Amino acid sequence: MIILQTFLTCTALAIDAQTLVEKSFAYLRGKASVSLVQMTIHRPRWERKMIIKAWTKGLKQSLFYIVSPPKDRGNGTFRAELKATEDW
Repeated sequence: MIILQTFLTCTALAIDAQTLVEKSFAYLRGKASVSLVQMTIHRPRWERKMIIKAWTKGLKQSLFYIVSPPKDRGNGTFRAELKATEDW
């Protein structure tokens, strides 16, 4: 009986912890966000830095635009999973 109670308590805590983490990420992300990120790529013989500007709306819409280095400036990615009634 004690083993079953301990198992059920641990299972309930795991679900609560997962819910807490999911809600924390949702709170940090918000409904929409804009960010400017610098990424550094380290390799044994070279190092490269990129600056990326990102716009997101929820989990299904995002736009990433490379600001620098100059040779990559203007490249980016766009993702949108829209309903049939929505347009961009």
